[in-house]
Amino acid sequence: MFDYAPLQAPDESALRDVLCHALNIPRDYWSTFVDRIDRRNLRALIDKGTVIGGLGIYRMGQWFSGRVVPCGGISIVGIAPQRRREGAARFQLQRCLEELHADGTPLAALYAS
Repeated sequence: MFDYAPLQAPDESALRDVLCHALNIPRDYWSTFVDRIDRRNLRALIDKGTVIGGLGIYRMGQWFSGRVVPCGGISIVGIAPQRRREGAARFQLQRCLEELHADGTPLAALYAS
């Protein structure tokens, strides 16, 4: 099946290419995005050694009853167009939620902007 893992340096250009193409993002925006989210918060979805998708997680919080509750803002979710309809997006989002749960992050939200 697929491998979901923190982004490794050798895979960054492949992840950039997949996400920029899948989401119609200018390639020159990538470095700005990476600076904002931090490379440690990028995840790659790999199939047989090839990056086919990925996502980013903004570590943030939401206020409830006067206290901050940790939240993972899920952003820039994409799968290479030629690899869609194989369950890859579902797989990576499920693994992302499992990762957040294991880290003790009780909330996840779409970070769409």
